[in-house]
Amino acid sequence: MIDFNNRCYKCMNKLKKNTDICPYCSNTVPIAENKKNHLKQGTILSERYIVGSVISENPESVTYIALDQHLDMKVAIKELFPDSLLDRLESGQVCLKPGKGELFEKIKEKFISLFEMLSKFRTMPNILKVFSVFFENDTVYAIQELPNGITLRKYLSNFYGELRWENCSNMFLELIKSIQHLHNSGVIHGGLSPETILVDNNTFKIVNFSTPYLRSSNIVDLPHEIYDGYAAPEQYYNQNLLGFYSDVYGMAAVMYKSLTGTMPISSNTRAENDNLIPPDILNSNISKNISLAIMAALKLSLKLRTQTMEDFYAEIITPPRLSQKTTKIENIKKINEDDQPIFNIEQNHEMKTHKIILLAMLISTGVAMLSLAIIIFILFG
Repeated sequence: MIDFNNRCYKCMNKLKKNTDICPYCSNTVPIAENKKNHLKQGTILSERYIVGSVISENPESVTYIALDQHLDMKVAIKELFPDSLLDRLESGQVCLKPGKGELFEKIKEKFISLFEMLSKFRTMPNILKVFSVFFENDTVYAIQELPNGITLRKYLSNFYGELRWENCSNMFLELIKSIQHLHNSGVIHGGLSPETILVDNNTFKIVNFSTPYLRSSNIVDLPHEIYDGYAAPEQYYNQNLLGFYSDVYGMAAVMYKSLTGTMPISSNTRAENDNLIPPDILNSNISKNISLAIMAALKLSLKLRTQTMEDFYAEIITPPRLSQKTTKIENIKKINEDDQPIFNIEQNHEMKTHKIILLAMLISTGVAMLSLAIIIFILFG
């Protein structure tokens, strides 16, 4: 058993005795206790994990830094704790508020399903790893990789608010492919934003997965967590319409912000007056095909919007189409693999017509000459 009595609960590093300031995270020792409804620092879960301070929380869950005693490894523990539905007893157990049992059971079922599915994606560098899911204190816990790096929002500020596509294209394209893998397994994030994407060692990593109940605003008993400017319009009015295309919208909005330095107009506002400016107008360094791909993915209409990450990826990497005003001379100059001219259909048709006319003229001339020869033969023969 690891001695954890002399640890900094902020970073979970072991300290020397009588240490006042943690040499690893510069926090005062001991740090402030967790809030009343949070687990106490030093709580042991599953006879294995030592709970430290709170990393983050939202209306659905609380995430703590923790120490895995078996592996002597720092991890993150996400506890399902919607405080609008639950209270906590002194023992750490949770108890339901009156009349909230049915909704909590539904959320718990979705939470378990989500994190059990995410645990299958441990080898993907763009997804925060989930190691296990277990029950305790009448709720559910997910053991996750401890997040490293900085948020995309902070990363952008280091580059004066915007990135050049040639410097971040691989990072975005790999992230899009990873999200497509999640979608293939039925997982929707629903909260893609510069706050829920970390940058670690030149890799984008998605964090803050939550159940669909938290990603829309029509569940009265559970306050929503919607990232304004990045949330698709359906997330504001109909949770049942949340789909893969909602993540496509969120991903496109993140790219819009990253490449232009401008936060996209909220889809709620755009519904009244859609004056979203194309990215290549805001930044002339953005190529036309990327600008068109982003704008297609930011369509308010579900039917008109790009439907899948696979389609979004294809539209990003597809170069702009050739102008339909290409002249006949340009077409004639195109050379095929055998270095022979390639003509378009219109030119082929025109050439065939010319040949037919020429052949007809030759035949007519021949017939006329033959007829003249026969007449001369009869008259003077």
